[in-house]
Amino acid sequence: MLCLGGVYAWSFFVPMMEKQLGFSHTQTQLIIGFNIGFFALAMVFTGRLEKRLGPIKMAFFSALFLFSGYKLAANSGGAFPVVFVCVSLLTGIGIAFGYVTCLVVPAKNFPERRGLAVGISVAGFGGGAIVLSRMASYFIQSQPGLAFLPLIDQIGNIYGLLGLLLFSGIRYPFVSERTPLFETPVSRRDKRFLILFFILFSVSFAGLLILSNLKTLVIKISGNESFAVYAISLFAAGNMLGRVFWGWFLDFAGPRRTFTAAILILVFSLLGFGFVQDLRIVELMIFGIALGYSFCFVTMPWLTHQVYGQERLGSIYPLVFLAYGLAGILGPIFSGLLFEFTGSFQFGVYISASVALLGLIAFGLNRKALVGTGSK
Repeated sequence: MLCLGGVYAWSFFVPMMEKQLGFSHTQTQLIIGFNIGFFALAMVFTGRLEKRLGPIKMAFFSALFLFSGYKLAANSGGAFPVVFVCVSLLTGIGIAFGYVTCLVVPAKNFPERRGLAVGISVAGFGGGAIVLSRMASYFIQSQPGLAFLPLIDQIGNIYGLLGLLLFSGIRYPFVSERTPLFETPVSRRDKRFLILFFILFSVSFAGLLILSNLKTLVIKISGNESFAVYAISLFAAGNMLGRVFWGWFLDFAGPRRTFTAAILILVFSLLGFGFVQDLRIVELMIFGIALGYSFCFVTMPWLTHQVYGQERLGSIYPLVFLAYGLAGILGPIFSGLLFEFTGSFQFGVYISASVALLGLIAFGLNRKALVGTGSK
């Protein structure tokens, strides 16, 4: 998961691509946006492929797609269409193969502690930005003048090697099931599905809009590139810790209080981040955005389970998860276009806070239909 979650450090590479490859800001956001989009779309199929192939083959394909995506992009000569396809499509599919594997294996190996095991695994995905940003910073410092394409070539080699080494250690009994690769388990008129979809979209849109531009945003505020790299790690830490914290808080306080607390933390942190200049407060706002954003990756599977039950969770949640992919495409692209037209991210930050607040309103208005009348 730490390797797969490197997608959250993408803003680290944005200034390098703009300066060295001549990409526009919108083009850099297209790459990360569609990477997340293809990841979410592929999840619909990889969740079913795992039942056919088993975790070892799934992990192998994850390593293969990640290695191929970075390697081919590194040898593209900087052509945007090639970099786009390699990083967005190939690595996005690779993340989907690995993500499913890293959810299934701990859940089946630790049935008595399934929630904690999966929570720790998902937290690893949230912390992946720390690993990638630190790795990239080390390579740049140890090899002065290292350009973007050779840098991602080295990263691809490491991710591919780690994947090939680690997948061989996966063990648990597996029996292949010939399940259909796609089905439509919900009606188009199912209001509950649409509400779940919108809530996940609204929170993801806000978080990903900031995340995909984080390094550029912080450099504009602080003028300090080292602080911007630290900000990426700080966001990753908040994202990682939040996935464990909200799982505990959900059990302790119930869904109403969890949704209210998490989304309000996200909204107020976004609003604060839009105008503060004090770097200590900027740190707090970045951590708050990450903390609020992270809750949906714990609570949305739980909420889908509450609505549809255990038997339908595996077939319906990947469709709900498409909201994350849609937000991954629209959030970064929207912010990129706004930046190029206005020269500022501030307007986009305020819009993202408004969208997140709409998600809380949607949950509040439909709470009884989603979790019943007796929930806290």
